[in-house]
Amino acid sequence: MKDFLSKDTTIKIFSVVIAILLWLYALNTSDPFDTRKFYVSLRIQNEDTLEEKGLVLKNKDYRKNIEVLVRGRTEALRNLTSDDFTAILDFSKVESEKDTKIRIEGPYYNTNEITILDVNPKVIEVELEKLKKKSFPVDVQVEGELQAGFKLVGLSYAPEFVEIDNMESVIDTVASIKTTVNISNYTGTVDINKECKVYNKDGKEIPSLGKNISVNIRIEIAKEVPIRLEVKGSPAKEHFEEKRSITPSKALIKGSPEVLAKITELKTEPVDISNATESINVTSPLVLPQGVTLVDTPQDIKVNISIENNEIREFSFTRDEIALTNTLEDNSLEYQIKNDTVTVRVKGRQSLLNSLRKSDIKLRVNVAGYKEGIHRVPLDVSLPSGFSRVDEQFVEVNIKKVFNEEAETE
Repeated sequence: MKDFLSKDTTIKIFSVVIAILLWLYALNTSDPFDTRKFYVSLRIQNEDTLEEKGLVLKNKDYRKNIEVLVRGRTEALRNLTSDDFTAILDFSKVESEKDTKIRIEGPYYNTNEITILDVNPKVIEVELEKLKKKSFPVDVQVEGELQAGFKLVGLSYAPEFVEIDNMESVIDTVASIKTTVNISNYTGTVDINKECKVYNKDGKEIPSLGKNISVNIRIEIAKEVPIRLEVKGSPAKEHFEEKRSITPSKALIKGSPEVLAKITELKTEPVDISNATESINVTSPLVLPQGVTLVDTPQDIKVNISIENNEIREFSFTRDEIALTNTLEDNSLEYQIKNDTVTVRVKGRQSLLNSLRKSDIKLRVNVAGYKEGIHRVPLDVSLPSGFSRVDEQFVEVNIKKVFNEEAETE
């Protein structure tokens, strides 16, 4: 009985083995093992930790996928895709710029029906460099010519310094940050935003560093306008306003372009010269339109108004300096001025009288219609403009008949 049972167990085991072998044969025949290569994209993690450690990737074109060789049943491989694998490139493993090889974590996969035979590459090589930050001044350059009558009086901008962070080797080549403003078409106070460019020590632009760098610029352009002195009233009798002068005679003003376009001059507050008998030296404030401020120009303008009175000056003339007019052309009468001298009094402004010469005054006696005898004849005085006679003068003229010898002899 014991031998029979032992023999039955052996048969059963043998049968199972045969069944397994037959199953494996059938399986290998219908769904055999195979190998396949997949290209798996790397999952990049913690790249931002490089900046925290003062590092920067010198070249971001490092390899971002790996080859994964797997073995498995044909049916299992048929349903497998690259998305079933996870491979991680973790930059938190980097401690210094010398860590140029980062080992890949994984690949991990979500099925147990395959076996990974090989991964290529197992590490990713990267180029690292120390990160450097440096502050550079911004240079705002002005070009172009302003319209006539305008002057650039202010240029300000912010920020005045810009900090750039990049690879140490790149930062060390930076020489300047510049931007240019053409002011040809601007008037008044203008705010603009301008992009900047970064240049190396050879004067060549570094476009990659100039991105997102800009400055806010305020341009202040003043307009030059004349100042007009306003006066009210008149000087006292026999006094005259000789001349006016103001200091300064022009003003620089700033404001919005719209406001400046409407202004052609500035006026002072009126200066009262009513009944003035002497020169006036005062200051008078400028009247400023709304929205206008002065630039390098005083609010109070110095005013000088010269006031002069009429004065009298005497000029003496001999009879030979007096011309006779309208004498008879037939020479039948002889004319003679009996006065040895004649004094003429001239009234005028002091400054003008000082420059008046005797030769500027012309004296004449009109004898038209006068016959023989001694006559008191008005003296005609011709004066330059701005002068007048104080009183009227007369001269005595002796008129005689001329004796004709030839006529009497006949």
